[in-house]
Amino acid sequence: MMALPQTASASPPRKAYMQDTRVAGVDRYNTAVMASTRSFPATVPAVVLAPGQDPWTAELGMSLAGAVHGPVLLTQQALLPPVTAAELARLQPGRVFVLGPAAAISDVIVTQVQAFPWHPTVTRLGGSSTYQVADAVAKQVTAEVGGTLPDGAFLLYGGLGDWTTLAAVAPYAYSRKMPILLSEYSHVSTEAMDAISSGGIDHVVVANSEYYQSSAAEQELGALGVTV
Repeated sequence: MMALPQTASASPPRKAYMQDTRVAGVDRYNTAVMASTRSFPATVPAVVLAPGQDPWTAELGMSLAGAVHGPVLLTQQALLPPVTAAELARLQPGRVFVLGPAAAISDVIVTQVQAFPWHPTVTRLGGSSTYQVADAVAKQVTAEVGGTLPDGAFLLYGGLGDWTTLAAVAPYAYSRKMPILLSEYSHVSTEAMDAISSGGIDHVVVANSEYYQSSAAEQELGALGVTV
């Protein structure tokens, strides 16, 4: 039997600007700082401080970070990691947004951040649930961009505790300043309704299939005059 000649498939030419770069620290706190230093070589106007033990809340903060032109940094519940403190000192943000209730980021952390030499203004965007935190973040994003969100907001099913879908939309949420609202399967959550009815959101991107978000919820949005 004659063997077929072996030919190597040609790879597309690699663009000069394409580089393979790993951004990874010894833990999530260090990784967040490494991403920050690569993206923000100088001081920034604001920083979003999220609980490192809660990926959901950290991802929800991406749209706000985009709106205030700053990074998302992570902290432990009752201890501000030295690497995070050092990055805050380097960035010297005039404002720091703390995501989540005191059970996620304690008031001790808030006091520590307020005590930095430049005395940043600290605003807590909390609530008793992740849904409420998403609502608070959405309202803050709307305020930061002047009251109207040109690209609308994302609506995700919040019942699974699966942050991978959040991670998938977070980069776009950052770049387009699109808040991520959390909802129920069969209807739009009270918290999402509150964020939408507060104004500035007239378009919603549902980032789930009908397996996770029923068409009834979309119809509910349509009744409010919101396009989906």
